[in-house]
Amino acid sequence: MTLPPQLFRKLDAPAIGHASDAPQKNLRLSTVISFVLTALLLGGKFLFVVALAKWTSPATVGVYALIMTVATLLVCLIGLELHSYTTREIVSCDDRGEQAYHLQSHFRIVLLMYGLSLPFAFCIFIWTGIGGHFSFALFALVLLGEALCQELGRYLIILSKLIASRFLQLLRSAMWMPAAVLLIAQPNTGGSSPINSVLICWAIGTIVAAAFGLWHIRKLISPLQPFNAGWGRQAFGITRNYFAVALLAQAQGYADRFIIQFTLGEAQVGLLSFYQSFANTLLAFVQTGVVAFLLPRLLQAVRQADDASATAIRRRMWLEAIALALALSLGLIIAMPLALDQLHRPEYAAVLPIFYALLFGNLLIIAGLVPHFQLYAERRDALLMRISVITTLFAILGNLVAVPMFGLPGVVTVFMVTAAVQLALKVFFARRAITEGRGVLC
Repeated sequence: MTLPPQLFRKLDAPAIGHASDAPQKNLRLSTVISFVLTALLLGGKFLFVVALAKWTSPATVGVYALIMTVATLLVCLIGLELHSYTTREIVSCDDRGEQAYHLQSHFRIVLLMYGLSLPFAFCIFIWTGIGGHFSFALFALVLLGEALCQELGRYLIILSKLIASRFLQLLRSAMWMPAAVLLIAQPNTGGSSPINSVLICWAIGTIVAAAFGLWHIRKLISPLQPFNAGWGRQAFGITRNYFAVALLAQAQGYADRFIIQFTLGEAQVGLLSFYQSFANTLLAFVQTGVVAFLLPRLLQAVRQADDASATAIRRRMWLEAIALALALSLGLIIAMPLALDQLHRPEYAAVLPIFYALLFGNLLIIAGLVPHFQLYAERRDALLMRISVITTLFAILGNLVAVPMFGLPGVVTVFMVTAAVQLALKVFFARRAITEGRGVLC
């Protein structure tokens, strides 16, 4: 069921810089609906991953995980993190024409990068040996929808359309999953690939979500603004460090799957990705449930040199992020044994301890959000890039050594140690920024 668009207009917070004018009642109702949508998203993903594991083999789960990994990496590459420039510019100006110029320029580059990424994606699938397990045309549709939804979700957030952003993520990531579950649960008498069934539903979900997001920013995409190639050079010149940070973060998070694929095979990728699917929701839901509300306010406070407000926002961000992550962790710890009982797959139950290690590693990453966004708000992108280079190299080299020797336990050990190193580095440099008079850590 699709909620009426006027409901989103009524409940969404006002434009950046005018949040204090919103009626308190609407803000409370907006928060409640946001968390309901977040809960639906979490529940949909939980159901889908369990169903995929129940009705297919660990190797099939592994192939799906590798496809999702490639899509995630390419979406980051396609966007070039230009949103980190464009959203700052949108926050800084009130002229709708100028806002439309920045947004449309970014989306033109997204479409260009999408076209360039398809041959690259094809080569990756051949290289990993999974290209024959699914239709590449279906993957191309998924990638287009994912690339558009990624940027649309960010722009809806920065324009304070928080409810619409969460509903877009629900459409993109969960509402297609029940149909996929029904398809893969049917007896496979025609020899069709269950991965193709998933990709069909996934593509429909992302395209519908993208259409929903485009409708909500229609005033910024029409009329068309002239394109200036110099905009791309200027934007990427400013965001290249943060793009490197984001790409390295994705490489750090997903390199283990490729290493496992080449050393242990798809089935082991499936076992790891099954538990990663749940553990990684901690960070995803902290970003949508906490950061989405507070990051625009933090950027504005830093831009206005309002140290008192920035400190209060950072403190609130840290407390709410940790509280939400701990609550989700507790729920997942309780639910996981129940899910395994329904799964009737002893291979997953045999490696359950890696799930707890993944949860702990994600808690360490979440603890580092405040110093990370402090440095981001102060535009210390080069420093964040150096931290990412260090931790990514540490993670990749660690996995190259640990995976052949220890298997999955080695992977999660490297993950926890890398998360701890990353946290220590960000806290150290954030505190050093305090002594330089560049900000205040909560």
